Amino acid sequence: MTILRLSIVVLLVVNYKYLKKVMASLSPTELRKRNNFSLFKTRIATRGDFTLVEGNGSKVKVDPRVAKQIKTVDDLVSFYTVGNSIILPTTMNKQIRLTQLYKDSVFSGRSQNTTAAEDEEIRIIRESLSKLKQKLGSDSINLQIGKNYYQVVDVESTPGTPKSDFHFRDVNGRMVGFVSHKDGSSPTAIQQWGGITQRGEPVLAAHPETKAFVETCRQMFPSGIPPATTVARRIKDKNLKLQSVYGSGYSANAQSSIQNVDLLLQGRVSLQNISGNKYRLVATAQTHKNGEDLTGGNEPVFMAIYKGDRNNYGIKGARLVISAKGGRNIKQYI
Repeated sequence: MTILRLSIVVLLVVNYKYLKKVMASLSPTELRKRNNFSLFKTRIATRGDFTLVEGNGSKVKVDPRVAKQIKTVDDLVSFYTVGNSIILPTTMNKQIRLTQLYKDSVFSGRSQNTTAAEDEEIRIIRESLSKLKQKLGSDSINLQIGKNYYQVVDVESTPGTPKSDFHFRDVNGRMVGFVSHKDGSSPTAIQQWGGITQRGEPVLAAHPETKAFVETCRQMFPSGIPPATTVARRIKDKNLKLQSVYGSGYSANAQSSIQNVDLLLQGRVSLQNISGNKYRLVATAQTHKNGEDLTGGNEPVFMAIYKGDRNNYGIKGARLVISAKGGRNIKQYI
């Protein structure tokens, strides 16, 4: 064997071992984290694909009957353990170990999971739309999204970083039904309603209340915000609160857009039948139409939060946002 061929073989072996290492697999431990088990069960129930860890990108579907049998991770372990492995049936009448399933971005940590959770919701909505179109014998669905009805044919991710996370396409191919989606089931799962930096949200940053809050923070923390610190301030201007939630383009009579969403949703999204062939987009945790106030733990407030890698407005360690009042342990109102 020549030196060149030997080098290629060594390189392939090293890359194979590396790929095996970095392609983490699913396990009971991983499924107990965050809302991973719910995502896992939903993907099985909706016949979603799992990527194989050592399958060169090959996909597999777990038999949807599994989703009906398991209510907890303990059920999964109890019902499907064979020897030292959890063995699951596939839709192709074969069997596969749980650890052969790749832990893709949907099951990643919180910092990565925002987009992943939205992608999972889009997949579920798209499959629901497809099933309803087949059931009704129609190319579109009459869907209420917020205050408006649209004849929708598909759902897709909204590009860039606007307030809208995903939107729908109507029968004429137009973007309609803009949605801001939050994962989880409570205010603690909401990272923020909106940023207030000049670069990210110039409209919110220019508001007098925002400027006053920034100046107070600068005076309080001239050497930087201390670790494990969150301070907050109530917002007086109702319009500013609503802009942080529905988008900087919000105003009482403004048309919906990527910066003025029709609907704010948190949790698992579904299409709820209203009557006949009319459906409504809803979520398990909360559903708010454009312009509705958010109160209690969801009330938008200014926050300055310690984040070691941030220096918003020149304040060392500080991240300044508008967030849900009940989302964090607030040390002091300023």
